[in-house]
Amino acid sequence: HTRYGTVTGVQTCALPIFIEIIHDGTGASADLEYIRNHTTNKTLHFNPLTILPGESWLIDLRPGRFFVGLTNGKGVTSNVAPYSDVAEFYLLPGANTLAMYASTAPTNITVFIRWVETYWSID
Repeated sequence: HTRYGTVTGVQTCALPIFIEIIHDGTGASADLEYIRNHTTNKTLHFNPLTILPGESWLIDLRPGRFFVGLTNGKGVTSNVAPYSDVAEFYLLPGANTLAMYASTAPTNITVFIRWVETYWSID
């Protein structure tokens, strides 16, 4: 079960992101297999990442801050497959098409993509 979305950044350079995944507490758990940026052809693979009803997960891909875990701070980076594009998973300027695949129907999942605007400049 794949869901697609478009994220548009107005930055002028590649932008590391953090992803928040929230299960609304209803229905079954979701087994997240991967998140892919089709614009950059980079993918985060999971082993899978099981999101239980009521849980909120954070995937922080900012340099030096890599973290995967519950938003309460409990990390489980072992759920990320070693062949994932962790260091190269970012947004390019303009529209980026992202896809999330879960082996169970994630109708009760909301995904937020967050970032800090970044611009190239010469002072």
